[in-house]
Amino acid sequence: MTCLPGTAGVWLVTLISAPRRGQLDLQRESHALETLNRIQHTISAELDLEKVVQAVTDAGVELTGAQFGAFFYTINTHQGEPMTLYTLSGAPREAFAQYPLPRMTQVFGPTFRNERVVRSDDITQDARYAHNAPYHGMPAGHLPVRSYLAVPVVASNGQVIGGFFFGHEHAGVFGEQSEQLAVSLAAQAAVAFQNAQLYRSARLSELRFRSLVEATSQMVWTCAPTGEFVTPQADWQRFTGQTEQEALGWGWLEAVHPDDQEHTRQAWRQAAELQRPYQVECRVRRSDGAYRFMQARATPVQTGGGSVNEWIGVHEDITERRDAEQQLRDREARYQALVEHAVVGVSRLTPEGICLDINPAGTAFLGYSREALIGGHIEGVTHPDDRQLTARAIQRLLKGEVEAVTVEKRYLRPDGSVVWSNSSVSAVHQEDGAVAYLVVTMSDITALKQAEAELLRLNADLEVRIGQRTTELEQERGFLRTLLESLTEGIVACDAQGQLSVFNDVTRQFHGLPPEAALPAVDWAAHYSLYRDDGVTPLPTEEIPLVRAFQGQQVRDQAMVIAPAQGARRWVNANGNPMYSATGEKVGAVVAMQDVTERRLAEQEIRRVNAELQRSNADLEHFAAVASHDLKAPLRTITSFLQLLERRYAGQLDEKGNKYIAFTVEAAARMDALIDDLLAYSRVGRHRTITTLDPEQLMQRVADNLSATFQEKSARLIVGPLPAVQGDGTQLQQVLQNLVGNAIKFQPPGRTPEVDISARSDGVWVHFQVRDNGIGIAPEHFETVFGLFQQVHGTIEYAGSGLGLAIVRKIVEEHGGRTWVTSVEGEGTTFHFTLPSSDV
Repeated sequence: MTCLPGTAGVWLVTLISAPRRGQLDLQRESHALETLNRIQHTISAELDLEKVVQAVTDAGVELTGAQFGAFFYTINTHQGEPMTLYTLSGAPREAFAQYPLPRMTQVFGPTFRNERVVRSDDITQDARYAHNAPYHGMPAGHLPVRSYLAVPVVASNGQVIGGFFFGHEHAGVFGEQSEQLAVSLAAQAAVAFQNAQLYRSARLSELRFRSLVEATSQMVWTCAPTGEFVTPQADWQRFTGQTEQEALGWGWLEAVHPDDQEHTRQAWRQAAELQRPYQVECRVRRSDGAYRFMQARATPVQTGGGSVNEWIGVHEDITERRDAEQQLRDREARYQALVEHAVVGVSRLTPEGICLDINPAGTAFLGYSREALIGGHIEGVTHPDDRQLTARAIQRLLKGEVEAVTVEKRYLRPDGSVVWSNSSVSAVHQEDGAVAYLVVTMSDITALKQAEAELLRLNADLEVRIGQRTTELEQERGFLRTLLESLTEGIVACDAQGQLSVFNDVTRQFHGLPPEAALPAVDWAAHYSLYRDDGVTPLPTEEIPLVRAFQGQQVRDQAMVIAPAQGARRWVNANGNPMYSATGEKVGAVVAMQDVTERRLAEQEIRRVNAELQRSNADLEHFAAVASHDLKAPLRTITSFLQLLERRYAGQLDEKGNKYIAFTVEAAARMDALIDDLLAYSRVGRHRTITTLDPEQLMQRVADNLSATFQEKSARLIVGPLPAVQGDGTQLQQVLQNLVGNAIKFQPPGRTPEVDISARSDGVWVHFQVRDNGIGIAPEHFETVFGLFQQVHGTIEYAGSGLGLAIVRKIVEEHGGRTWVTSVEGEGTTFHFTLPSSDV
């Protein structure tokens, strides 16, 4: 079956007999073997890598019947980096130039991972095909592939070198035989590839060695296994000035300083006997006659049997290095002296962090002896929280990332205290670049860190306070906004330029207008309908309260009228002040306007009512005086005749008659006291003279007035310090006398009265307490006792009119204070009242 040329999918079928088919198969196998042999011969004789891979790729296309083929393989660059290359056969290289290299997809992956041979009659119908972005199959313009065969090429050590990939535009081209031939070819290709790689590496090594020899500044030479020069040594002859004949054999030793010849010869003998590298330092005479210190090193080149074939060696001029080393030793001596007397701590550490040495300042800083520190690890004296930081810094230094590193860290002293250090660490390198040791300088920054910590604490505290203050200011700002809109007063303010900036809702209601910020002050009176207190005269600009305040005046209770065209006329009282910044700069002015319209009307009504009250009070006072006189006259007559009856008929009346007379006299006395109390109650508040009073003097008068009662009851009176108050002396004395009299009167039988009077200032008030040990008052009577004619304990046991506490409350309330009582029945009572402080 043969595909007709120039057709797509049109095949010519030729029927072949069995004997003929066998003959054709034999011919194909023979051709394949010949091709394999030819390829084997070709790649065995060829060591050029590019030619080898191209030959095997061409052979693969020929053997498998592919239309085109490719060999993708990986080599290492001179820098050791992997690089993927490929060869093509049956198609120009440009056919693949624009496409990316194969990736580890389901189609290519098994080949590059050496999992298996992949053979597909039609790869476009294969389940593994077209699963990967961005092309999801073959990109546009790609060589047409349907029949697909891929074979991994694997080295003898199992490493995948690359893979053969063969394709054909028709399906079903590759069979079992094609696969077997491709696998055989891949095995041969792997061997040839490795040989070419080895040859390439050998050539590269040879070129490198030659370049090194030519570029080096050292003398390079070779000698016999016993140390003699057997061939001309150009470098040696050029340096020493010896001729070829002078240097041959052991003649080269004549150029060595006489004092160094013997130990140089002995070093050769030992190296030759032990077949180990030769190394010696000696002085060699230069062509100008000067001796130079040289370091000689040689390595034996051994045969496969282990014997030495020759020595390859170099002589390196180390004169400058020896001088430098001596200078270094001198510098180290000076450095040691400097370190010992330094004021900062200096120590040397191994690259692993072991202490090699430390100066006195360092031991004093750390608090340890020198012996205790040397040999110990740096972690042993480092604060646990700083150990990782220290380790990271040293690692950066050892890796060569930095030349020196500085860390702020803490050290632990033997007593447990912590000290802070600004530690600088630098590395001292050996000739080969390796770190010999580390130098650490320790500057004590403990005081600085403590100051920083305190500063951080203060800053944190300041930030908290600023945050709190900011929040407070926001709250205050919100509060002020709310306050401005909640006030019943109109608030108006202007800024530093005199333009209106605040105009709260109440002000808008007053004027019936919104604020006009750009309106000049000369137009305010007309625009906002401002008048003098008479409500007729327009308010001049210089009398407008906000203008006065802006000019620096204090405005107090300025009366004016606001009479808007659309709204009610209002009388207002204005108060205002200029506003200044903390630096004294004027930033504006503010005025508060209180609507006093109702008050003005109320004042008129109050004046009318007061006039009526004054007339009524005068009539009442006259009535009380007349009533008192008219009521007391009959009482005096009754009392006088009863007392006369009692004296004249003494002894003639029986006990019951005497008792009746006594009851009547006592009732008349109570009636007389009641009339006095009523008269006193009616006079409370009508005649008061308010002055600053000393309550202690008032109590002295009360004690004098009640001295007989105190003696009769054996009562004890305790008066504490009593702050001065504002009030009427006569009325406040009556308050104290009524309360003290009650405290003595309301006592259970057999108990000695105790009265304690105290007071304390409570802002603008003075809080008085009159405490007794009497019978007490039930809680349900705490308010009742202050009523008119209220006697919760009856008049039989405790005589009285029931007006004493009513008088007390009325007097205190007339002074603006209040009264209340606390009590425990059977234990005592405390009467409380407040009066204005003398500071008000």
